[in-house]
Amino acid sequence: LFDRLEGKLNKPYKGEWFDSAAARIAGFAAGAGLDRELLEDLIALAPEALLGKVSNPNSRPGAERERQVREVTLEPFFQICGALGEAVELYPEALKQEAVRELSSAFEARKLRENFQTFDDLLTRVHRALRRPGSTLLPALRRRFPVGIIDEFQDTDPIQYEIFHSLFLHPGERSSWSETPGRRSTPSGAETSQPTGGRSATSTRREGASTRSTAISVPRRR
Repeated sequence: LFDRLEGKLNKPYKGEWFDSAAARIAGFAAGAGLDRELLEDLIALAPEALLGKVSNPNSRPGAERERQVREVTLEPFFQICGALGEAVELYPEALKQEAVRELSSAFEARKLRENFQTFDDLLTRVHRALRRPGSTLLPALRRRFPVGIIDEFQDTDPIQYEIFHSLFLHPGERSSWSETPGRRSTPSGAETSQPTGGRSATSTRREGASTRSTAISVPRRR
């Protein structure tokens, strides 16, 4: 394969470079480890790298050389080199993602071992419990808390939003909770704002009052 590329590419793809690369590849095939030099050699043999080094591609002879090189790069070996190069480019990000998974798993195991919960755990576990079919928590909380008042609603995240939505808003009932997108004034003088969770709620304002409430009162169905 290397002989078919000889004389068609610019530096460093000359006889000596191909000889060194071939020797390292042969050593790897015989059981030697994958070192940095060999990895760089293999990436340099990716089809895009080779086609970018065709001698004088804009000339007529160069166009013929490019055609011949492109034909050679269709061989499985060069295609594998190309896939390897793509994998190496993705490796740093993949390493970060794997580290996050490992750390998250270790953190969850430690929390279980030492019997403690974070604030996020409290939210996510309540959220799961409320959405579980046949949940006993949902009616119990509805009986205990007839009204929900949410301060700083614009900072509500999706989990918090769905918790309050499950507890206090029911299909077909009238509520001061308004699910309209964006920010606008309603005919009653109330103002809507967009929370982090992607939905909006109404911030009520009494007629004639000098100040406006920053909370939201969401009565649940009796």
